Amino acid sequence: MKFSVIIPVYNVEKYIRKCLDSVLSQTYCNYEVIVVNDGSTDDSQSIIEEYANKDTRICGYMKENGGLSDARNYGLQYVTGEYIVFLDSDDYLETGLLQHLYDVLSAGGHVDLIRYSFQKVDEDGNILQKIISQDYKNLKLDDIVGKILETDYVEPAWSYAYRTVFFVKNGFKYPKGYYHEDYGLTPYIILKAKSVSSSSYIGLNYVQRAGSIMNSGAYEKEVRKAEDVLELYLKLKKRIEDLTVTEKNKQMMLGFMSRVLLEKTMVLEKKDRHVFIEKIKGCNVSRYLYLKGVKGAIRRVWAKISLNSYCNYFYK
Repeated sequence: MKFSVIIPVYNVEKYIRKCLDSVLSQTYCNYEVIVVNDGSTDDSQSIIEEYANKDTRICGYMKENGGLSDARNYGLQYVTGEYIVFLDSDDYLETGLLQHLYDVLSAGGHVDLIRYSFQKVDEDGNILQKIISQDYKNLKLDDIVGKILETDYVEPAWSYAYRTVFFVKNGFKYPKGYYHEDYGLTPYIILKAKSVSSSSYIGLNYVQRAGSIMNSGAYEKEVRKAEDVLELYLKLKKRIEDLTVTEKNKQMMLGFMSRVLLEKTMVLEKKDRHVFIEKIKGCNVSRYLYLKGVKGAIRRVWAKISLNSYCNYFYK
């Protein structure tokens, strides 16, 4: 069984060696590394060439800058493996990840998706937080969404291995030009999957670094991120509503997406927060909030009557 690891690269000369070393250090050896240089202006390209020259499993490609999604989509055309793993160039793998994925697939059969665990680390490798998935083998249809949504950080593209036939057949493409681009596709991929396995094995180190997209301190970017999540929500909501899956699965996934949308209000200042909440009032998020029991019903009514006070209470 062969894995294809796709790594988009943009101005990461400080981090790319550790990223590539983590792949070359895998205890399982049947893989290819598709490195897409997305118009870097630093020394990233020479480092990619250095690694490609010393290991034939690494293939480097250059393209004009188009963003993370565009680089991932570009790399997909070169995949020859049976499973795809996405890896951001400032993160790095644990050495046993591919072997673990192989073992899971050998024991449980080929599935469309495998969810694995990861940990947040600082630039020195100190563990900040562990995000642990539950161990499930070969979940089918109605069980998939509920079990996956038990975990935190559902949407990151790099927390799954994807069966190539499944990914290509469905024509999945990451939306270009957005922050939180994973949010605009991963929920849809999960709903389209016919079989999923999940593992508590920590296979990836998600590096929290100053100046990254996710950690930027610029408030203008926070406003842009919120606006992007709203636009992606509206686009993906329509696609999900048109899917031929159970209403329960749609409700649960749209509930997750609505919750993420509401959480974006937390980072906004009072004026921008009010404007943003007014924009999402028309999204009817109260209908999709997946909250169980009497308390859940009360919260849905509260959100429907006054989304402002609901957000001010639950998303301070």
